[in-house]
Amino acid sequence: MNATLVLRSLVMFGAVIGVYLQDLIILYGSALNNQILNYVYILPLLIGYIAFRKRNVLSAKTSLEISKRNPDALTRYVSAISLFALSILLYLYGSITSYTIEYHLFSLPFFALGAVLLFFGLCINFV
Repeated sequence: MNATLVLRSLVMFGAVIGVYLQDLIILYGSALNNQILNYVYILPLLIGYIAFRKRNVLSAKTSLEISKRNPDALTRYVSAISLFALSILLYLYGSITSYTIEYHLFSLPFFALGAVLLFFGLCINFV
């Protein structure tokens, strides 16, 4: 397995967990008491399964990107930084409202997508 792919994935996963750990703890704690939120426990397993199935595609795309210089590097970095900025603004706005957990979890996909763009580039297709 490609060592850079593993390192990039671990850094991306660690960043997302590091920023959103308290919110995820609250979400999983409330899922224990509410039967409507039971699907929350299955989502990480489903996402892990999909990533496992697409591991060869991810590895091939990453090695292809490493072997050639990406002419869209500026676009990639600007897109990633703008998604990070959007997620931080949503996170901070959610901190001053009464719907804190909703805004924090709403900003999580933007943060994760910014991390994917930053670490893996624009050429990844999950189809």
